Amino acid sequence: MARQNRLGRPLRLTAGVPKKPPGNGNSDCADDTAPSAPLHSDVGSGPKQTTMIGSKRISTRRDGTYEPNPQGEYAVIAPVHDRERELADLVAWFPGCPGTWWLRHGDEPLLGARALAVSAYFGDKIELYARPEAWFLGGGRGACVLRWDIGLDEFFAGIPSVLCDGTELERRLQSTLRQWEPEISVIRQEVGDAV
Repeated sequence: MARQNRLGRPLRLTAGVPKKPPGNGNSDCADDTAPSAPLHSDVGSGPKQTTMIGSKRISTRRDGTYEPNPQGEYAVIAPVHDRERELADLVAWFPGCPGTWWLRHGDEPLLGARALAVSAYFGDKIELYARPEAWFLGGGRGACVLRWDIGLDEFFAGIPSVLCDGTELERRLQSTLRQWEPEISVIRQEVGDAV
């Protein structure tokens, strides 16, 4: 059965994306996985906000960023917005390897920064996704940490409860948040995350 967005429409897969991911040594990459990223997905708080997702050939850098490269590997490219819904950066991942991603500039540490700010303001719980692909396929609700190398306390301050999509993400968030300790729980386990 084809994947569907939250409106029940089929997700379109990117065209021209190779079936084999690049050999970047990531154990999350399986050579026999087909492209799984949608070309577009309904993202945001209402059905009228749509975020376009595309593909482009890129080269990755060791500092966690990427650059366009006509001789590089095809990657899924998606926008990253800040709390004011302004375009702040781009995130890229290889279709067969969604557990590893790169930012174009490295400026924005989160997908769903606006959702975190709104949840903190109203004191609501929030869903946290382990991977950008999962966040987009989840309709862009909640958040996804793109950079763990910065202090995340200010982003999660005021949020009473975080619902993680796996136990590994739950453990990582608990070990990262130092000043503030929300209730952190797992809402569903990802495939391969079973204990």
